Amino acid sequence: MRNLCPICNGLPSHTKNAGVAQFLQIHAGVAATKTKSHFCNSCNFVWHENGLSENQAARLYKEYRGEKYNQTRIKLEKEYKEISQSFEDLKSDYYRERAGELDAIFRNYKGEIKNTLDYGGDALFSNWIFPFAQNDFFDLSQETSAPTQDCKYDVIFMFHLLEHVNYPLVDLAAAYELLRPGGLLITQVPREFDPPLPRAFQLTPDYSGALMNMHEHMNFFTEKSMQEISKKTNIPLLGSHFMKWSGLVSFFTDNEQWLDYQSILNYESKRLETQMNDQFQELRAIGRTNSNASNLPRFIKKIINSSKKSKNT
Repeated sequence: MRNLCPICNGLPSHTKNAGVAQFLQIHAGVAATKTKSHFCNSCNFVWHENGLSENQAARLYKEYRGEKYNQTRIKLEKEYKEISQSFEDLKSDYYRERAGELDAIFRNYKGEIKNTLDYGGDALFSNWIFPFAQNDFFDLSQETSAPTQDCKYDVIFMFHLLEHVNYPLVDLAAAYELLRPGGLLITQVPREFDPPLPRAFQLTPDYSGALMNMHEHMNFFTEKSMQEISKKTNIPLLGSHFMKWSGLVSFFTDNEQWLDYQSILNYESKRLETQMNDQFQELRAIGRTNSNASNLPRFIKKIINSSKKSKNT
């Protein structure tokens, strides 16, 4: 049971009743059907009281997203079928966009990276981004390519792991021990809510099901959460940045030269511009087929009219 905040070890500011996903009960052997969802105002952090035991975690992450996992989850959660297809297709937008965001971060440093460690993953992205580096991995199912002897890495990735573990600070500190002086530990955690996390917690259960239903994600972070983690572990945090596909990306390092924010911002601006152009094209297509419809929203009519004028000039 995690009654205290896993970051600051303080009492929760607010608590709500929550359920446990049926998938965890069946696939991971979690006996509990109910839990509590806690919010820590000091850390802007939300966590589910019931963590996973070692045995439950082993059952959940053995052959993670494999055939048995997918069959059980799709049977219980019909909507997961489409999601699982994105995970299986390495050319899907999910993978391509995340790779693009990582490429924007490391664009100016690729030649300097000699070795990397994917802590909690399979080195898929690091092999894509750094094809000429030594890319080791160590994942939650105990599979590893990392050398047994002491090795210090230039870059350590911790992609979408901290939301899955009982005590995020323990895993972060363990990974940081493997980093060379001046190296970079980069974490990603999902951003699962549009409003700020405290507001999302306030709006539950009607607004945010994940906060009120324990599934694989047991922890929910904000920029302030990462700042508090940095303070508690004494691991320097250069900054955190929200990216569309990668979520909340945080950069732990004592080397201030590491991060090229401008490359990140340029990539995000270009991506947003492309996204907006796609949306406008869709709206114009709607307008061309419904140009006489009186019930179109005013802002769509404006786009349609501007499109017509540009064609006539």
